[in-house]
Amino acid sequence: MRWFLRLGIPLLILVGAIYAGLNYLRPVVVVDTVRRGTVVDAPPGTITVMAQQSPTVRAEVDGRVLRTAIKLGAEVKAGDLLVELDPASTLLQIERLEADLATAKRRLEVGPTGAQGLAAAQEALRLAEIDFQRGSVPEVALNAARREAARAEQAVELDRIRLEQDVATTSNELELARLRLKRMKIFAGIDGTIVQTLIGPDDQVSPGMPVAQINSRERRVEMLVSEEDVAKLKPGQKARVQFQPYPFERFDGEIDQILPPLDSGTQRYRVLLKVDIPQERLLHGMTGEGFVKIAEIADALIVPRAAITDEKVFVVRFGRVREQKIKIGFKSIHEVEVKEGLEEGDVVVIDGLDSLRDGDRVKTKPRPKA
Repeated sequence: MRWFLRLGIPLLILVGAIYAGLNYLRPVVVVDTVRRGTVVDAPPGTITVMAQQSPTVRAEVDGRVLRTAIKLGAEVKAGDLLVELDPASTLLQIERLEADLATAKRRLEVGPTGAQGLAAAQEALRLAEIDFQRGSVPEVALNAARREAARAEQAVELDRIRLEQDVATTSNELELARLRLKRMKIFAGIDGTIVQTLIGPDDQVSPGMPVAQINSRERRVEMLVSEEDVAKLKPGQKARVQFQPYPFERFDGEIDQILPPLDSGTQRYRVLLKVDIPQERLLHGMTGEGFVKIAEIADALIVPRAAITDEKVFVVRFGRVREQKIKIGFKSIHEVEVKEGLEEGDVVVIDGLDSLRDGDRVKTKPRPKA
């Protein structure tokens, strides 16, 4: 008997220690109980607040930044001067082109340089025609005079065209230089706030280079919804929205417009909402959650949305989790109606699902009360 006690007691202690160790190593999961209640069919979505317009201000010409009024967070109005490029070389170019244009115009007024030669050739032709009529010169001499007069006339016409082209070309160059001078001042295109500054004094810019970004004061509230839910939605339906910066407030809204999907990969559709909230409280980049109430049903079997992965849940029975396929009905932002697969009172895992496998032993703790 003594030998049994000497062996049995340590063995019991060892078994107890192993059991306690295994129990200690069990993962702890948060659980909730399946219950009955009223559930709404309310397709949920993720909310993002964005500026109605967010244009990038770009340079139109190259040059060195002479001065800039761009300051991060500054409020600007459409037409405010943001950047001025150094105009020195352009002003010199304009001055030179103005002088060249005046000279070209004077030359055109004076006329082609061969005008006197043309007059002489035309007079020689007139005399040759008279002499030919009298018979004092042969026809070959008359033809030579005609050719000379035609050559002189063509030379004068070509010279006149060249003078006109000089005036037109210089005028165009002058207009382009003046336009370049205007574009060396970069203005704000909208009322808004400067949210990005990309250049500073003495920086060199090139055409198309971004210099700043401005967010308009007007905001839009955009909700992303799944492809399976978008067919239920239409403009005018009521919505409820919660923004992350205001966790204890809910705001009423309605669908304004349904846009194409954000991308073909996720197939999440963009829904624009009108939300009853002061514009100054809508911050660019603010996020949140929202839902659109479609219908509701009473005495439905309800499970937390967090418990579901690919229409499956983990049910806890006798310390083990069992993977259970379910059939889903109405869905709201936090809860889902279960049509098949669960019973009232079942305990389901709502946190820690990623590390679980069917049959795992677990320790449970109840969902914290809101």
